[in-house]
Amino acid sequence: MIEYKKMFRTRYSSPPPKLQVIFRGTDVAELTRQKERYVFKYLEAFQRIGLAPFPGLPDVSPLKEYSSTELPRFFAERIPDVRRPEIREWIRREQIPEHDALALLAALGRLSVTDPFELVMQVA
Repeated sequence: MIEYKKMFRTRYSSPPPKLQVIFRGTDVAELTRQKERYVFKYLEAFQRIGLAPFPGLPDVSPLKEYSSTELPRFFAERIPDVRRPEIREWIRREQIPEHDALALLAALGRLSVTDPFELVMQVA
């Protein structure tokens, strides 16, 4: 189990960590890892604001949950190539587990020049 308490200066027990997708200060979606699967869902605000669905995640109903062993493309594209020496050094220096996609997203994919969304780790 990853030591999220150390990484994000907070406690981690249960439920598992969650990435909140934020648009202009409003939580609009969330991504969690439950065992070996990623679970994504839009929140009511996403539909209310009228945002376009993320690639591969077309149903913006807050009742719909997407579950997959693969990280959805919208998120996977935000993680830089961990084989790059400067990224590997940064991961090592910050003690981020390179095989933990949520930790990498929170640390390296928080902001993107290609979309207006911010990713923020929420831990219990």
